[in-house]
Amino acid sequence: MRVAVAAAALAGVAVASVTGGTGPVDAQDPFVPAELASYEPSGSPLFTDAENPSMSALGHVVSYEYSPNETISPLMRVRTEPSVAVPNPPNGRFHGLSDDGCVIGFRMPPIPISDRSLYPLVRFNRCSGNSTFLGYADRQILGSAAVDADGSVIAFPAADGIFVYTLNGDALATEALLPLPSQGWGAAELAISDNGATLAAIAGAGPNSFGGLDFSELYIVDVASGSFQGIASTANRVSMSGDATLVAYRNYELGTITVLDRSAGQNRPVLPASDAYLSNDGRHLAYRLFGGDNSYVYITTSGDRWATSTPAEFVSYTLPGVNSFVTASDPVVSEHGRWVGWISPYPFLYVDQPGEIGRFQQRQALVRERRPVLTVQSIDYGTVPGPTDRTSTVTNVGPSGWRVTAIESTGPFQVRSENCPAVLHPGQSCQVTVRFLAQTQGQSTGELRVRDNSYPGIPLLATGRLIGSFDPGTPPPRVTTTTISTVTTTTQPGTPQNVGLSITPSPIVFDSSVVGQAAPTRDATVTNVGDIAVTVQSVGIAGVATADFSIIDDGCTDEALAPGASCPLEIRFTPTAGGSRSAAVSASGTSGTFAAAPLRGAGRYEVELEVSPEVAGGGQVVSVTGTGYPASTSVQVSLAGSPPQSASTDAGGRFVVQWLVLDGTPQGVVQADDVATVDYDAEPADLRIVPSPMRPQGNLATLDRLARNHVSR
Repeated sequence: MRVAVAAAALAGVAVASVTGGTGPVDAQDPFVPAELASYEPSGSPLFTDAENPSMSALGHVVSYEYSPNETISPLMRVRTEPSVAVPNPPNGRFHGLSDDGCVIGFRMPPIPISDRSLYPLVRFNRCSGNSTFLGYADRQILGSAAVDADGSVIAFPAADGIFVYTLNGDALATEALLPLPSQGWGAAELAISDNGATLAAIAGAGPNSFGGLDFSELYIVDVASGSFQGIASTANRVSMSGDATLVAYRNYELGTITVLDRSAGQNRPVLPASDAYLSNDGRHLAYRLFGGDNSYVYITTSGDRWATSTPAEFVSYTLPGVNSFVTASDPVVSEHGRWVGWISPYPFLYVDQPGEIGRFQQRQALVRERRPVLTVQSIDYGTVPGPTDRTSTVTNVGPSGWRVTAIESTGPFQVRSENCPAVLHPGQSCQVTVRFLAQTQGQSTGELRVRDNSYPGIPLLATGRLIGSFDPGTPPPRVTTTTISTVTTTTQPGTPQNVGLSITPSPIVFDSSVVGQAAPTRDATVTNVGDIAVTVQSVGIAGVATADFSIIDDGCTDEALAPGASCPLEIRFTPTAGGSRSAAVSASGTSGTFAAAPLRGAGRYEVELEVSPEVAGGGQVVSVTGTGYPASTSVQVSLAGSPPQSASTDAGGRFVVQWLVLDGTPQGVVQADDVATVDYDAEPADLRIVPSPMRPQGNLATLDRLARNHVSR
């Protein structure tokens, strides 16, 4: 039974989301065509407009303002989920988006009170579904809100000052008005650091009759003290890196984009442009240039804090079939430069009208992916007499940063060490040392895999080939570089003797276990399979999930083993994450002996869903609480077959989502369920729907009415 329920918070903002995604994408072609990021809510009129775009740090959320018929509403498009409209139905503008893509701050329409107007300021958290009324501005808001990384600090530029709100979770904690350096001034633009401690502000004389400033200057603002540091005159179009050390702005007198390196105390002119936007990591600059009657969006990159920059890359264009006239504007770029967004007309619609030809233009938000491209050097070990280490060079040859989330090997190969940074920026390289275990005589193959799983729904995978042959009788190779080290067997002059160790069983497989809880231990045996005595010098564990496995009883280290003799090991598996977990246990001995055996296990989560109340009628809000999930992750939950709602778990793996049961919902028992993954799948929780005379309540229209009533009192 499909039940008419609407995802909602207590404040009544509608939310709908599902998980989308594909398997790993081969990172080969960095050019991905632009796609529409904006959309029209159902029932909206034609000829709508999108303006004031913003983008999350990852680029997975694009927000903009939707303005049909002279009204404006902030909307968010989540690329891996259905579109989310916020608010619904009241209007608002001057919105800003948090780096995590969860929170927007915006201004609702003014409320006239006698001879003046009050401007309600609102914060909406799409990830929790909650909205927070921040307060009233009794002066005009002149520009978009600045929202820090997680939405805990929101600032609004206004006539005569800057409104700053701090939050604890979704609850308002403090509010302040920071006065500007001079009376009669207004603040028109803001950029904010990730921690909310620093603002870059454009302020100057005004507002004038057009709502703008007569002139504007750039200031750095310390939020805690409210102090203003003057940086540049004739400045606008400000943006800032997340650590607040790089600030980009336009000198409108000279028409150039300049980057202030605060750590070096230097202003560095970059290029002439009409406006620009600096990525959160400070390495990528999207900007707008005019060419004749048209304007275009370009991007450039710097690895030395804008002392130099790469040649301009053209990124904006029209979609197929669109009129050739182009007005790309308002560029934005995600962290590491992977996603670029802009506003562009699409399409032109020509409509016959009496006596003339009318042209209607629809402005759309567009995004384009600049996918990183990684090369992973293949390794050919040749024929070796024993375990051998060699190094692969991994290089980012693409236009944007690659987040290194995992480095793995397949086959009889083991990652021994690597020096790759968390993000491999364009042109950067790192090294990965891989050991060929050389256990089975003959040729073996495998892959070295480097993953970027940071972007929801589009995992990236780059691979290099591993190939080697094991022949115990082969003379040891001559080592000519520091990237090759070979473990070989040795013999005394005279009759050749066999030497070697083995570990059994191989592989060593553990029962699956709840994350953080130990599985039953497994015993392993190290045996001298050679013709001469060997002393075991060390045993250890290495590999991708090294922290998940431990040797709790070592009966081998310093043990002298005669030919055919054995010693015991006891190994424990305690998964630190869900899914398949792997590593290897190894033993090294005298005479260059070495052996290894794969370790395999799987982690799982014991998750549980609870519905409260368990019996509800139309107009009531129902909470679904989940426990035992992975910490700090996104979970999709559905109620009664409704579109799944997205929630983020806290550090303890807990979340709460809410639904508003609509009046007229059919009676009966329905279920809340998570969208199962390989890592977790909770048993559904029951909700009984009963008749109720209550009507649906608690949307943002109610918030608007409550705001008016509050003011009238």
